[in-house]
Amino acid sequence: MQRKSAPNNPALPSELLRAVPRHMRMSAAGRAALVALALLVIGGAWGGMEIYDDVKTSQQRADLAESEAKSISANVVGVQRRGGGDDRRSVIHYRYVAGGQPQTGATQVRRQDRDRYAVGSDVRVSYLPTEPGVSWMDGYLPRRRPVWPAFAVPLACTIAALGIVFAIRRQSHLVTYGRPALALVTKVEKKSSDKGTYWRVHYEWTLLSGGKHQGRYNHGKKNPPAVGTWMPIVYDRDYPSRHSKYPLSMVAVSTQ
Repeated sequence: MQRKSAPNNPALPSELLRAVPRHMRMSAAGRAALVALALLVIGGAWGGMEIYDDVKTSQQRADLAESEAKSISANVVGVQRRGGGDDRRSVIHYRYVAGGQPQTGATQVRRQDRDRYAVGSDVRVSYLPTEPGVSWMDGYLPRRRPVWPAFAVPLACTIAALGIVFAIRRQSHLVTYGRPALALVTKVEKKSSDKGTYWRVHYEWTLLSGGKHQGRYNHGKKNPPAVGTWMPIVYDRDYPSRHSKYPLSMVAVSTQ
């Protein structure tokens, strides 16, 4: 199949024909990415501290439950069913008196005990004398929560934030220093993912050396470019494998 030659008057956006370095600006999507970046950093740090505090509290309560807990009779006031079939669970709500005040509590029981309790029946519960409102049904001693999520959450947020930083830096470099070119759409494939269908667009352009280079990008659900059409791209002058269709999603050439 014979390739089409580039048009005599390339329809490159005028801003890409400016001398480098070009001045860039953040697009609306780029500003949203910066907000997401800040939220990831703040949320990761805050979430890690909150989880760590909860872990410490759970460990302290587990220690107290083993040494200071008091047992008392409680009355079942509600049975809450969750799920269905073999995965059905029961949460037993109960009322008791401790510290001179009426208290309430709830425990999710094991699968084999899900049909054992009825409203109005009595159950044995234990509570902490220092915190009368903290209780559990006998046989369901408070467990120590693992500490690893307190570090995993900030780490995951940091990795996601670094991904945003990398994407912004890559796009900024292409817009500021990238070389413009017209690329020919050579193939359009329909793909599926867990988020739905999309189009994978393959294209090819000619380097200044005369060699050919190929690339691709994922297009949304609607209106993919037709095979044989031309579209503007920018690519790294030294590493053509770093390229993108134009306009980019998070940055653009400033009009000022």
